[in-house]
Amino acid sequence: MGNDKKLTVLDAECYNCKEIIVPVDENKEEDGKKLYSCPNCGTEFTIEKTIVFEEDFDVSPTIH
Repeated sequence: MGNDKKLTVLDAECYNCKEIIVPVDENKEEDGKKLYSCPNCGTEFTIEKTIVFEEDFDVSPTIH
């Protein structure tokens, strides 16, 4: 159902500096999870799960 799209940009909030960033993939794993780092402060972290769905178009409800 719907259009399947690959996730291309991942936004996250850094746990250390509290900035919204695009995490840098460190190409490392810790406990079987991918390890990322903050481009601002260098804090390394894993991403548990983050799913945000944004509509590509404005939906206006139909009144019957």
